[in-house]
Amino acid sequence: MTDDIVVLDHGALLDGRLRNTALVVVNNFDERRSVDLLVRLWRSASVVVLADGACNKVADMFNALGIIDDLVPHAICGDLDSADPDILSIYKAKGVPVISAPSQDHTDLSKCLRVLALWQPSKQMECFPERQILNLERSDQLPLHVTIFGAFGGRFDHEMSSINALYMFRKWFASLTLLSSTTLACLIQPESAVSIECHPKRSGPTCGLIPIGCAVESVTTSGLQWNLSSHRLEFGHLVSTSNALVSSTVTIRCSAPVLWTVEINSST
Repeated sequence: MTDDIVVLDHGALLDGRLRNTALVVVNNFDERRSVDLLVRLWRSASVVVLADGACNKVADMFNALGIIDDLVPHAICGDLDSADPDILSIYKAKGVPVISAPSQDHTDLSKCLRVLALWQPSKQMECFPERQILNLERSDQLPLHVTIFGAFGGRFDHEMSSINALYMFRKWFASLTLLSSTTLACLIQPESAVSIECHPKRSGPTCGLIPIGCAVESVTTSGLQWNLSSHRLEFGHLVSTSNALVSSTVTIRCSAPVLWTVEINSST
């Protein structure tokens, strides 16, 4: 571990103030509770990609609000087994690329993240055929902070798949955040200390540190009601759930990747 500190500004993310952001929308979200947060994230994002299962919900919700012509995704991606053909036609007419990726070895979320990586400067991505059908122009060339919206609230296996994506793609982007109308989660890496800037009104108080994938031999925190001091986290032993924020800044040092989760209030 180095002495560098990685800052994750979740307050700016929830406010729509974070720069160089990308939004991936998947299917597990409650339209009634999510609309304000989703619209705020969408308007602030440099790039928006819809998983094919999400385009039905998004189109119906935005059409009801009268904003379907204002908020248009940059791409729709997936195996296209759950997308309404009429809705796909609407988006195609708006110039949205619809990328069919039928492989069953990858989830629609992972397919979206692979497509999203094309918007980042990388020589490794130049050979991807999708580059020829996507509008890849961006005003900047910095790595993206990616939010996966709709990651919680549906089937448990889908939620676990979203968490797995944090591990699979953790080195592809500047940051990866899972989000729903009630929960935010991200993977804390062991290479550096991490400082999380929480939203003073929209974050917490309940939070937790979950050792998914392996035991974490040492976790040290500040800013929590029950701070950890070189504690070992492992399923079957100690797992830090139902902890609470006592500060808008939380610092975490860990010896292995650990999942940070905090409740959010999307209505404020």
